[in-house]
Amino acid sequence: MPAYLGEEGWCLTTELKPGSENSQNGFGFVLNRVLPAARGLTALPILMRLDSAHDALENRPDRGRAQDEGIDFIIKWNPRQKTSPDWVTLAQGLDSVHWETPREGKRVATFSMAVSRRWRGRTYTHRRVMRVVERTIDHKGQILVLPDIEVEGWWTSLAFPDEQIIALYRGHATCEQFHSEFKTDMDLERLPSGKFDTNTLVMAAGTFV
Repeated sequence: MPAYLGEEGWCLTTELKPGSENSQNGFGFVLNRVLPAARGLTALPILMRLDSAHDALENRPDRGRAQDEGIDFIIKWNPRQKTSPDWVTLAQGLDSVHWETPREGKRVATFSMAVSRRWRGRTYTHRRVMRVVERTIDHKGQILVLPDIEVEGWWTSLAFPDEQIIALYRGHATCEQFHSEFKTDMDLERLPSGKFDTNTLVMAAGTFV
């Protein structure tokens, strides 16, 4: 579980976890170490980007804390309940949603919604940017018997336009290039030992490299 700072991919940590353990288990402790380390290296605003494995309320600080600490977030939404047709119905029922048609048989709706949840005795409200794509004809011109529906979402503390939030999260894909430096350039895709502490030492050395 690596954490990188900046577009150059400076590695702050490489946390090792048992393969059977949920990614979110203990992740708060990782953030408690990583965020102060990042803040100690720069006074500039920090944008924390997390994938859907860490879509948990505890990872989304409220707006006041984000402003105080200068740390904002974009976290990929993990759809756990609503089905795709439900989201199409929802988007069609919102007056503020503008559907775009980039080609015949494909239409796209992008919109924001405020979602409130209670956690540890407090109510938190966060913005979620949603994108719903409905395809009735595929890119080869084949008419589909049933619509192909794609739904994505991003939690954020930023007040930027929807499209800009999505574009900022796309930069998260750059991390895959940083991962490849460990896996390929340093040949650490398979760790050398059956002992956790030994592999932790190896990954610490890789982090410095």
